[in-house]
Amino acid sequence: YKSLERMRGMFRVLEEMTHGVIDGDVTAMVVHGPPGLGKTYLVEKALHERANEPIFAGNPLGEDFQLISDQRFRMVSGYMKPVHLYKMLYETRHAGMISVFDDCDSVLTDDNSPNLLKAALDTGDKRDVSYNSEASLLRKELIPLTFEYKAGAIFITNVDFVNESSNQEHLGAILSRCH
Repeated sequence: YKSLERMRGMFRVLEEMTHGVIDGDVTAMVVHGPPGLGKTYLVEKALHERANEPIFAGNPLGEDFQLISDQRFRMVSGYMKPVHLYKMLYETRHAGMISVFDDCDSVLTDDNSPNLLKAALDTGDKRDVSYNSEASLLRKELIPLTFEYKAGAIFITNVDFVNESSNQEHLGAILSRCH
């Protein structure tokens, strides 16, 4: 019985932390654990419960604001190249929006993606993200080479990155910006 209550408590914390990212009180979080616990299910459930709330309650949308879809979050799974990570961060850059990476561990372990994430999740007042490399995709889609990221991020993974030995300096910097 105590184990069941402890698990219920952990699931409540996961829901509350997801709401914290939605509300902007938490910049980012990493959810990790063995497969089959319901990590993705619980995060998605919390996101869908709040998906139809206005992003800027009481404020008109800025002129440059565009929703890519009718949802305030975008979820991606699998492998992602750095240029596509940059594009996704750009598309979900507004306050109240969330980039969700579900079993997309390459964004944490690739050689270049962690630098983009460190910029997006920086603890300063302004979080500018830049992609200063030749990228025809960005030019074609008229995506600027620098933008301000005001959104949140959630990483869902089976890998315990705290104890991961490879790429530790990048992972440590990213994890220091997440709950």
